[in-house]
Amino acid sequence: MKVLALVASHRRDGNTEILVKEALMRAEELGASCEIIRLTELKLAPCKACYACLFTECKLEDDGEWLIGKLKEADALLIGTPTYLLTVPGQLKLFFDRILSIYPRLSWTMGKPAAAIATAGIPGWEALVLPSVLAFLYGVGYRVVGKLLAYGRGPGEVLLDSRYMEEARRLGEKLAKAAMGEEVELEKESWECPVCGCSLVKLTQNGAECPVCGSELRLELSDRGYRVSCTGGGRFSEEKLAEHLEWLRGTVVEYMELRERIEELRARYRSYTPYAKPR
Repeated sequence: MKVLALVASHRRDGNTEILVKEALMRAEELGASCEIIRLTELKLAPCKACYACLFTECKLEDDGEWLIGKLKEADALLIGTPTYLLTVPGQLKLFFDRILSIYPRLSWTMGKPAAAIATAGIPGWEALVLPSVLAFLYGVGYRVVGKLLAYGRGPGEVLLDSRYMEEARRLGEKLAKAAMGEEVELEKESWECPVCGCSLVKLTQNGAECPVCGSELRLELSDRGYRVSCTGGGRFSEEKLAEHLEWLRGTVVEYMELRERIEELRARYRSYTPYAKPR
């Protein structure tokens, strides 16, 4: 049983990496073989949206395919990230975009357990970080079994709060047990999406939906606060992910049929070039 952890922090043994290591140490106690990859030390090229990966393979020459191979080998995945301006840092977003080339190979990740650890300096400035990680994990087929949000300003400050360390150990235990085949479900608060655990709500003309999994939601207010229930929808089932892959491939075919006309219309913009570049 192998648990792979991806750390998106530049700080070695900072708050994020400490919590990830604490989770992995507990997983090792249960028999897991653990490995950490620091994303900040990899060469990952930006996705160019060429769609080659939908039909053959990604054309970028970087560490992306090596990393996808690591995802294939692992029985479970843990992502650790700090918060930059309410959301994930650039290196993790770069990873999300680059690893989308695994989409035609979702059998490599489908149904595998995963978990997320996020850190932030202060409550109220982390709103998008966990939803961003959840969107990636569900989007490439993982089954999320745990999540942790911890606060700490300076490197290592989380060590002063035993609750965070205990939560990290508990998360590592859940991840290891799920990788061994035990039934482990993601614990959700009453105000979170009952399908994916996202704490955000997207208001629509017809009501509300989860911005991550797309489930239709009903919000009810009681004397104990909000309670969220699911009334339908959703986009991350294995069937719907397969449908989305076919839709993506279909858009390429349809575009090629329209390309000649589109190129004629684009000509006006090709000649307009007020670009600015550094010296």
